[in-house]
Amino acid sequence: MRKRAVTAGASMPVNFTRSPLVVMRRVLHALMLREVMTRFGSYRLGALWLILDPLIQVGVMVALFAGILNRVMPNVEYAIYLATGIVPWLMFGDIVNRGMASVNANKGLFSFRQVRPLDAFLARVFLEFFIYSLVFVIVLVVLMLVGYKVRMDRPLEFLLSYLSVAALATAISLLMMSLQAFVPEVRKAVGVSLRFLYLISGVILPMSVVPWEYRQYFMWNPLLHAMELGREAFFPAFHAVDASWSYLWFCVSVLALAASLAYRVSVKRMLS
Repeated sequence: MRKRAVTAGASMPVNFTRSPLVVMRRVLHALMLREVMTRFGSYRLGALWLILDPLIQVGVMVALFAGILNRVMPNVEYAIYLATGIVPWLMFGDIVNRGMASVNANKGLFSFRQVRPLDAFLARVFLEFFIYSLVFVIVLVVLMLVGYKVRMDRPLEFLLSYLSVAALATAISLLMMSLQAFVPEVRKAVGVSLRFLYLISGVILPMSVVPWEYRQYFMWNPLLHAMELGREAFFPAFHAVDASWSYLWFCVSVLALAASLAYRVSVKRMLS
Protein backbone atom coordinates (compact mmCIF):
# COMPACT_ATOMS: atom_id res chain seq x y z
CA MET A 1 0.00 0.00 0.00
CA ARG A 2 1.41 3.40 -0.94
CA LYS A 3 0.82 6.91 0.32
CA ARG A 4 1.78 9.86 -1.81
CA ALA A 5 2.85 13.16 -0.30
CA VAL A 6 4.33 16.35 -1.77
CA THR A 7 7.06 18.08 0.24
CA ALA A 8 7.50 21.83 0.25
CA GLY A 9 9.69 23.03 -2.60
CA ALA A 10 9.71 19.65 -4.30
CA SER A 11 8.54 19.26 -7.84
CA MET A 12 7.97 15.48 -7.65
CA PRO A 13 5.78 13.49 -5.21
CA VAL A 14 7.53 11.23 -2.69
CA ASN A 15 6.28 7.63 -2.35
CA PHE A 16 6.08 6.00 1.08
CA THR A 17 5.79 2.20 0.95
CA ARG A 18 4.45 0.25 3.90
CA SER A 19 6.03 -3.08 4.70
CA PRO A 20 3.83 -6.08 3.82
CA LEU A 21 4.27 -7.28 7.42
CA VAL A 22 2.96 -3.97 8.75
CA VAL A 23 -0.05 -4.18 6.42
CA MET A 24 -0.72 -7.78 7.47
CA ARG A 25 -0.43 -6.91 11.16
CA ARG A 26 -2.96 -4.09 10.81
CA VAL A 27 -5.32 -6.26 8.79
CA LEU A 28 -5.13 -9.05 11.39
CA HIS A 29 -5.76 -6.57 14.20
CA ALA A 30 -8.83 -5.17 12.43
CA LEU A 31 -10.16 -8.64 11.63
CA MET A 32 -9.69 -9.83 15.21
CA LEU A 33 -11.58 -6.80 16.54
CA ARG A 34 -14.35 -7.53 14.04
CA GLU A 35 -14.48 -11.17 15.19
CA VAL A 36 -14.71 -10.12 18.85
CA MET A 37 -17.57 -7.72 18.15
CA THR A 38 -19.38 -10.26 15.96
CA ARG A 39 -18.97 -13.09 18.44
CA PHE A 40 -19.60 -11.32 21.73
CA GLY A 41 -21.19 -7.99 20.85
CA SER A 42 -24.76 -9.31 20.55
CA TYR A 43 -24.70 -11.73 23.50
CA ARG A 44 -24.23 -10.51 27.06
CA LEU A 45 -23.42 -14.02 28.31
CA GLY A 46 -21.28 -14.99 25.30
CA ALA A 47 -17.94 -14.46 27.07
CA LEU A 48 -19.25 -15.96 30.32
CA TRP A 49 -20.35 -19.13 28.52
CA LEU A 50 -16.79 -19.71 27.32
CA ILE A 51 -15.82 -20.17 30.98
CA LEU A 52 -18.96 -22.01 32.07
CA ASP A 53 -18.76 -24.58 29.25
CA PRO A 54 -15.45 -26.20 30.34
CA LEU A 55 -16.35 -25.86 34.02
CA ILE A 56 -19.65 -27.68 33.50
CA GLN A 57 -17.92 -30.41 31.47
CA VAL A 58 -15.26 -30.84 34.16
CA GLY A 59 -17.95 -31.04 36.86
CA VAL A 60 -19.99 -33.64 34.98
CA MET A 61 -16.95 -35.77 34.16
CA VAL A 62 -15.68 -35.59 37.74
CA ALA A 63 -19.06 -36.88 38.93
CA LEU A 64 -18.99 -39.72 36.38
CA PHE A 65 -15.34 -40.78 36.46
CA ALA A 66 -14.09 -39.79 39.93
CA GLY A 67 -14.02 -43.36 41.21
CA ILE A 68 -12.29 -44.76 38.12
CA LEU A 69 -9.66 -42.02 37.98
CA ASN A 70 -8.93 -42.30 41.71
CA ARG A 71 -8.11 -45.98 41.24
CA VAL A 72 -6.10 -45.54 38.04
CA MET A 73 -4.24 -42.37 39.12
CA PRO A 74 -4.28 -42.19 42.93
CA ASN A 75 -1.80 -39.27 43.12
CA VAL A 76 -3.40 -37.10 40.44
CA GLU A 77 -6.10 -34.49 41.10
CA TYR A 78 -8.81 -35.81 38.78
CA ALA A 79 -10.58 -32.46 38.32
CA ILE A 80 -7.31 -30.83 37.25
CA TYR A 81 -6.59 -33.82 35.03
CA LEU A 82 -9.92 -33.35 33.25
CA ALA A 83 -9.40 -29.60 32.89
CA THR A 84 -6.03 -30.17 31.19
CA GLY A 85 -7.80 -32.28 28.58
CA ILE A 86 -11.17 -30.60 28.12
CA VAL A 87 -9.97 -27.00 27.66
CA PRO A 88 -7.27 -27.87 25.07
CA TRP A 89 -9.84 -30.06 23.29
CA LEU A 90 -12.37 -27.21 23.16
CA MET A 91 -9.65 -24.98 21.73
CA PHE A 92 -8.76 -27.64 19.16
CA GLY A 93 -12.36 -28.06 18.03
CA ASP A 94 -13.07 -24.33 17.81
CA ILE A 95 -9.88 -23.60 15.84
CA VAL A 96 -10.78 -26.35 13.36
CA ASN A 97 -14.44 -25.34 12.98
CA ARG A 98 -14.08 -21.56 13.05
CA GLY A 99 -10.96 -21.58 10.91
CA MET A 100 -12.74 -23.57 8.22
CA ALA A 101 -15.64 -21.11 8.22
CA SER A 102 -13.46 -17.99 8.04
CA VAL A 103 -13.57 -17.65 4.25
CA ASN A 104 -17.36 -17.75 3.94
CA ALA A 105 -17.79 -15.44 6.94
CA ASN A 106 -15.47 -12.79 5.50
CA LYS A 107 -16.09 -13.18 1.77
CA GLY A 108 -17.27 -9.57 1.40
CA LEU A 109 -13.95 -8.25 2.73
CA PHE A 110 -11.88 -9.90 0.01
CA SER A 111 -12.82 -7.10 -2.37
CA PHE A 112 -10.22 -5.07 -0.48
CA ARG A 113 -6.81 -5.76 -1.95
CA GLN A 114 -5.12 -5.94 1.46
CA VAL A 115 -7.40 -8.67 2.86
CA ARG A 116 -6.61 -12.24 1.87
CA PRO A 117 -8.27 -15.53 2.92
CA LEU A 118 -5.20 -16.39 4.99
CA ASP A 119 -5.62 -13.16 6.99
CA ALA A 120 -9.22 -14.02 7.89
CA PHE A 121 -8.13 -17.55 8.81
CA LEU A 122 -5.21 -16.46 11.01
CA ALA A 123 -7.33 -13.82 12.76
CA ARG A 124 -9.75 -16.52 13.92
CA VAL A 125 -6.95 -18.91 14.91
CA PHE A 126 -5.15 -16.30 17.00
CA LEU A 127 -8.40 -15.20 18.64
CA GLU A 128 -9.36 -18.76 19.61
CA PHE A 129 -5.88 -19.40 20.97
CA PHE A 130 -5.92 -16.25 23.13
CA ILE A 131 -9.47 -16.85 24.34
CA TYR A 132 -8.90 -20.45 25.41
CA SER A 133 -5.54 -19.64 27.00
CA LEU A 134 -7.36 -17.12 29.19
CA VAL A 135 -10.19 -19.59 29.82
CA PHE A 136 -7.69 -22.27 30.86
CA VAL A 137 -6.11 -19.96 33.43
CA ILE A 138 -9.54 -18.97 34.79
CA VAL A 139 -10.67 -22.61 35.05
CA LEU A 140 -7.52 -23.56 37.00
CA VAL A 141 -7.99 -20.56 39.32
CA VAL A 142 -11.64 -21.54 39.96
CA LEU A 143 -10.64 -25.13 40.72
CA MET A 144 -7.92 -23.88 43.06
CA LEU A 145 -10.43 -21.65 44.87
CA VAL A 146 -12.77 -24.61 45.49
CA GLY A 147 -9.98 -26.59 47.14
CA TYR A 148 -7.96 -28.42 44.46
CA LYS A 149 -4.17 -28.21 44.50
CA VAL A 150 -2.95 -26.76 41.21
CA ARG A 151 0.78 -27.31 40.77
CA MET A 152 2.41 -27.65 37.35
CA ASP A 153 5.51 -29.87 37.43
CA ARG A 154 7.21 -28.82 34.15
CA PRO A 155 5.50 -25.67 32.82
CA LEU A 156 7.63 -25.24 29.68
CA GLU A 157 6.90 -28.79 28.52
CA PHE A 158 3.22 -28.31 29.23
CA LEU A 159 3.25 -25.06 27.23
CA LEU A 160 4.92 -26.91 24.35
CA SER A 161 2.20 -29.58 24.38
CA TYR A 162 -0.50 -26.88 24.50
CA LEU A 163 1.10 -25.12 21.52
CA SER A 164 1.26 -28.50 19.76
CA VAL A 165 -2.53 -28.87 20.10
CA ALA A 166 -3.00 -25.38 18.62
CA ALA A 167 -0.54 -26.12 15.79
CA LEU A 168 -2.29 -29.40 14.94
CA ALA A 169 -5.67 -27.68 14.89
CA THR A 170 -4.35 -24.84 12.72
CA ALA A 171 -2.80 -27.18 10.15
CA ILE A 172 -5.90 -29.40 9.99
CA SER A 173 -8.22 -26.39 9.74
CA LEU A 174 -6.23 -24.76 6.93
CA LEU A 175 -6.07 -28.06 5.05
CA MET A 176 -9.81 -28.66 5.41
CA MET A 177 -10.60 -25.04 4.50
CA SER A 178 -8.59 -25.46 1.29
CA LEU A 179 -10.27 -28.77 0.42
CA GLN A 180 -13.65 -27.22 1.18
CA ALA A 181 -13.14 -24.80 -1.72
CA PHE A 182 -13.45 -27.80 -4.06
CA VAL A 183 -15.65 -30.14 -1.97
CA PRO A 184 -18.12 -28.23 0.27
CA GLU A 185 -19.22 -31.46 1.97
CA VAL A 186 -15.85 -31.59 3.77
CA ARG A 187 -17.29 -29.46 6.59
CA LYS A 188 -19.92 -32.09 7.44
CA ALA A 189 -17.30 -34.85 7.43
CA VAL A 190 -15.10 -32.84 9.78
CA GLY A 191 -17.99 -32.41 12.24
CA VAL A 192 -18.53 -36.17 12.42
CA SER A 193 -14.79 -36.85 12.66
CA LEU A 194 -14.37 -34.47 15.60
CA ARG A 195 -16.98 -36.37 17.61
CA PHE A 196 -15.09 -39.60 17.01
CA LEU A 197 -11.72 -37.94 17.68
CA TYR A 198 -12.93 -36.80 21.10
CA LEU A 199 -13.24 -40.43 22.17
CA ILE A 200 -9.78 -41.53 21.02
CA SER A 201 -7.67 -38.51 22.04
CA GLY A 202 -7.29 -39.18 25.77
CA VAL A 203 -9.44 -36.22 26.75
CA ILE A 204 -11.20 -38.12 29.55
CA LEU A 205 -9.27 -41.32 30.28
CA PRO A 206 -5.51 -42.00 30.11
CA MET A 207 -4.14 -44.50 27.63
CA SER A 208 -2.90 -46.67 30.50
CA VAL A 209 -6.47 -48.00 30.93
CA VAL A 210 -6.64 -49.15 27.28
CA PRO A 211 -5.33 -52.68 26.55
CA TRP A 212 -2.25 -52.78 24.34
CA GLU A 213 -3.98 -54.60 21.48
CA TYR A 214 -6.24 -51.56 21.04
CA ARG A 215 -3.86 -48.84 22.26
CA GLN A 216 -1.43 -49.40 19.38
CA TYR A 217 -4.10 -48.18 16.95
CA PHE A 218 -4.98 -45.17 19.13
CA MET A 219 -1.35 -44.05 19.09
CA TRP A 220 -1.55 -43.17 15.40
CA ASN A 221 -3.47 -40.10 16.57
CA PRO A 222 -0.99 -37.19 17.14
CA LEU A 223 -3.50 -35.31 19.29
CA LEU A 224 -3.42 -38.20 21.77
CA HIS A 225 0.38 -37.80 22.02
CA ALA A 226 -0.04 -34.08 22.79
CA MET A 227 -2.62 -34.82 25.51
CA GLU A 228 -0.54 -37.53 27.17
CA LEU A 229 2.69 -35.51 27.07
CA GLY A 230 0.90 -32.46 28.44
CA ARG A 231 -0.46 -34.41 31.40
CA GLU A 232 2.99 -35.92 32.05
CA ALA A 233 4.46 -32.40 32.17
CA PHE A 234 1.68 -31.16 34.46
CA PHE A 235 1.50 -34.02 36.99
CA PRO A 236 4.64 -35.55 38.59
CA ALA A 237 2.79 -38.86 39.17
CA PHE A 238 1.48 -39.23 35.60
CA HIS A 239 3.36 -41.28 33.01
CA ALA A 240 2.62 -40.83 29.30
CA VAL A 241 2.27 -44.32 27.83
CA ASP A 242 4.05 -44.67 24.46
CA ALA A 243 3.75 -40.94 23.68
CA SER A 244 6.48 -39.34 21.57
CA TRP A 245 7.49 -35.71 20.99
CA SER A 246 9.23 -36.62 17.73
CA TYR A 247 6.12 -38.32 16.31
CA LEU A 248 3.93 -35.41 17.41
CA TRP A 249 6.03 -32.77 15.69
CA PHE A 250 6.58 -34.94 12.64
CA CYS A 251 2.79 -35.03 12.20
CA VAL A 252 2.52 -31.27 12.80
CA SER A 253 5.20 -30.61 10.17
CA VAL A 254 3.64 -32.91 7.57
CA LEU A 255 0.15 -31.49 8.11
CA ALA A 256 1.46 -27.91 7.99
CA LEU A 257 3.27 -28.58 4.71
CA ALA A 258 0.20 -30.26 3.19
CA ALA A 259 -2.01 -27.36 4.37
CA SER A 260 0.33 -24.75 2.88
CA LEU A 261 0.41 -26.50 -0.50
CA ALA A 262 -3.38 -26.98 -0.49
CA TYR A 263 -3.90 -23.29 0.31
CA ARG A 264 -1.70 -22.17 -2.60
CA VAL A 265 -3.71 -24.38 -4.95
CA SER A 266 -7.13 -23.27 -3.68
CA VAL A 267 -6.69 -19.57 -2.84
CA LYS A 268 -7.89 -18.33 -6.25
CA ARG A 269 -11.00 -20.46 -5.99
CA MET A 270 -11.71 -19.00 -2.53
CA LEU A 271 -11.59 -15.50 -4.00
CA SER A 272 -13.89 -16.30 -6.92
